[in-house]
Amino acid sequence: MSGNCWEVLELAADSDERSVKRRYAQLLKRHRPEESPSAFQALREAYEQALLAIRWRQDYEQDSSSEEQSEAGFAPLELNANTAEIKPKESMAPACLEVVTPHEQERSLEPEVVAMLAEATPASLDACLAQAEAEGYRLLFEQHLLTLCLSGREDALAMTEWALRRLHWLTPWQILQISEATGNYLLERWLHGCLQTVQNTLAQNPSTAAKLLVEAAQSPWLSAFDQQNWFQQHLVHWLLDEQSWTPTFFEQLANGLGWHIAGQEPPCPAWQWQQLLQRCDEFELLRRLRGHINDFWPCSAEARAAWLLLKPLAPSECRVLVEHFDDNDWKACSHLSDLLEYRYQGVLEQLSEKGLRDWREWQPGPGWGNLDGMVWLLFFLVHLAVELSGLGVFSAQTGWSALIDAIWVASIGFLLSRLLYRGWRFFARKLTEMDVRLSNALLPQVLNRQGAGILLLRHGVSAAGLGLLSAGMSRLSLPYSLLLSGVVFCTGLAFVHYSVRLPAMLIDRWLADLVQSWKAHKEALWVCFTLLLIYWGMSLIKVKPEDVDPASSTAHCEQYASNMVVRNGCIKLEQMKAAKRSVGDN
Repeated sequence: MSGNCWEVLELAADSDERSVKRRYAQLLKRHRPEESPSAFQALREAYEQALLAIRWRQDYEQDSSSEEQSEAGFAPLELNANTAEIKPKESMAPACLEVVTPHEQERSLEPEVVAMLAEATPASLDACLAQAEAEGYRLLFEQHLLTLCLSGREDALAMTEWALRRLHWLTPWQILQISEATGNYLLERWLHGCLQTVQNTLAQNPSTAAKLLVEAAQSPWLSAFDQQNWFQQHLVHWLLDEQSWTPTFFEQLANGLGWHIAGQEPPCPAWQWQQLLQRCDEFELLRRLRGHINDFWPCSAEARAAWLLLKPLAPSECRVLVEHFDDNDWKACSHLSDLLEYRYQGVLEQLSEKGLRDWREWQPGPGWGNLDGMVWLLFFLVHLAVELSGLGVFSAQTGWSALIDAIWVASIGFLLSRLLYRGWRFFARKLTEMDVRLSNALLPQVLNRQGAGILLLRHGVSAAGLGLLSAGMSRLSLPYSLLLSGVVFCTGLAFVHYSVRLPAMLIDRWLADLVQSWKAHKEALWVCFTLLLIYWGMSLIKVKPEDVDPASSTAHCEQYASNMVVRNGCIKLEQMKAAKRSVGDN
């Protein structure tokens, strides 16, 4: 944008406010924001600067007129000792010289001041101020410096910062009278530059950036209560919009401004303050989870939960990981899952593009608390049934001997199965990765569940061993032994499939399958339901007596009577034969 607002508006420097507004409306038709944003921005800034210049000029003229009136009202007085009269003292200046007031003397130096400031830089302003004080035109110097600070010069911001600190602008010690609108504009410009400096420093050194903001809040021009509130409100808005600050930076800033002290929160709505605190928690959670994911091996419950939920792991690696889980680990999974799904969705988007892994699929159910008792009862019932039925290869036993024998065999079988299962489980855990890959290749997904369900070696071999052991100790013949071992094997796999899963998960899965089946076969199910209703309705209709055919009814009665005669004859014939056999025996 051009440094002269009057050139942009194409007006003279002495134009009034009405002319500026009319010209702005005319130029606005040519520079629309949707067609040329840069030209519109330049026009808008020129319009605002022109209005500020006009208002400053009006204030300046009012101050000048009041000074002239005060000078005219008070003339020098001289006391005449002889007459004791007080009369105005005559001017001692020669008649050929024009009497010049101090205000007019400053105006005569205005071209020199303008030329000096046009070549000045922020570094040379101290020398310019010293010269203005020495020659007595400091007020004129500050007036033209204010004009430069409101202009579009590249160093206008640096000059504004120098004037605020060196000339005490916007404080009770300022010499130049600055209007409220001009002061607000200077503050906004200073704050914009301050936040830009902080933003550039934040990435390299957050501590220095926080220190800069704390020092800015302690500036003299922000000592007033309203100005301090204004600064902190804008600072809160900047923190909400800025995404690069860290919890350490916010902690240092809050401590420096006293925000953590009860009753001294920033002057903003409560929801904005809570959002800032939540942002701190979100940053801290993101940093902590990234550290957990990059660990060589998780050593805490939260780290193990982060691995299972967020880290890209193969099914075999997930199975190895959950082998070390306890109740605290599953609680950590539940807590972390709720946080990422309902409170910190931004953290989830930064950590995992695919979302959370379904940790409930890997969580084992409560199983069966009396599994050992069930295994012992299996051996007992099988052996007792074999002994009482006489299907065993050895002589059948009855009574107490069969019961005692069944108890003894069941106890031996249980201890042996328990010992074998523990040994095989320890060995199978060493083969978990191979077991998961083998199960994924050979078992259907409904049983394997991507490594979270039945494993071929761990569960399949265990169920087969239990079936063979129960069949071998049952003393059945080979066909019955094979049948019994097959039944026990299938029962064991079914137990593993359903007992290690959470009941709530099963119910949800069954309900989902039911709804899906209803949607897939909705038309056929409606037809079947309608047919059942029709059949049920027809069965309720009673047959009237007059609708029955008499001929068919008579034939039915005759057939029934003949059947009864034949039956009675057969009974009598059998009784006669039995009587003859008894007589012959006698």
